[in-house]
Amino acid sequence: MRVGKKILALTLSLVAMAGCESEWELPYSPQAIRFSVGGKLDITTKGPIDQTMVNDHTVPVRVTATRGGSNLYTNEQIFRNAETGEWLPTQNQQKEWTTDIRHTFYANAYHPTNATTNGSLTITSPTNIVIQQPATYDEESKGRMVDYLLSQNFVYTVPMGSRPPLVKLMMEHAVTMVEINIAKHISFQSTSVYLKMLTLEGFYRSATMTCPTLAQYGKEGESNAENWQYTARGTKDAVYTIEGAAPFPSVTSGCVPLSVREDEDGVRMTFLATPQQLEEGCKLTVGYWVNEKYRDDLPDNFVYHESSFNLFDYRTVGNVALWAPGHHVVYTLEVDTGITLEGTIAPWVDVDYIEGTVLPVK
Repeated sequence: MRVGKKILALTLSLVAMAGCESEWELPYSPQAIRFSVGGKLDITTKGPIDQTMVNDHTVPVRVTATRGGSNLYTNEQIFRNAETGEWLPTQNQQKEWTTDIRHTFYANAYHPTNATTNGSLTITSPTNIVIQQPATYDEESKGRMVDYLLSQNFVYTVPMGSRPPLVKLMMEHAVTMVEINIAKHISFQSTSVYLKMLTLEGFYRSATMTCPTLAQYGKEGESNAENWQYTARGTKDAVYTIEGAAPFPSVTSGCVPLSVREDEDGVRMTFLATPQQLEEGCKLTVGYWVNEKYRDDLPDNFVYHESSFNLFDYRTVGNVALWAPGHHVVYTLEVDTGITLEGTIAPWVDVDYIEGTVLPVK
């Protein structure tokens, strides 16, 4: 009788758990394939996807997997348990490990989840996509830029009698982050400089992208960011602009002042671009006003300057002007007695893996 009461109490406890938990949070087999969605996403990311959107499933995370060469999951959505941080498919889609057989996994996540008038994404498969970014740069279109993430590979065979692993899906960007900074040299620290306009044009905003089957059958932890193959599409019709104002007859609230570069508070244009090799005619134009009075007792003397730079001439990767998948390209304009431009590039993968989450953006 005493044993029966214990069984009844356990049964009631499980019923109570089922009544208060979501379907994917129900108890699962110890052999169930469980996931951890993380990322090596730089926290300075300007992409639309952030941690909250991923964790609350606003941006779905989907897994594709094979077992022994046969399909195990095909773009199956997984869900996060808020208490454990682990991810699982819905209960009726949960699978168990099979010992001594090779399993491969990768995942994808993207924004927007459907086509918009500004940015759009067409998906044939997780590794075959068409991306189109907005034609203009403003507050509305920046939020509709396409951000596509594909994870590194997880490849594992569970030996007989061993404990199954947690499948770590480390997300990587397929697109390129481009950042343009404009500031003044320290020698102009006491000189008033105001932006009139910063315009970038002559680049493709659409591309067809394919990641070979290496994504599915590669080695564990193998990055896919370097494996994307891309072809530019459409015309180079995008025009991205930051507008300032004329600072005379008096400086107004509409003016955009430039700070010293070392202060890291200069004007910044940051956007997501489709990967591409830049061609002749990809032009960056900047116009600005400088107060050229040479004595404090003289009236203001704002003089307008304008310069253009062909970004085709600024090599970033392999001695070519390339916006590569998963990379962060930075162009820095600096105002002195004239204006100069320098370009740098770094992988868009700059922090350690954090288990159970996707790093937030700022």
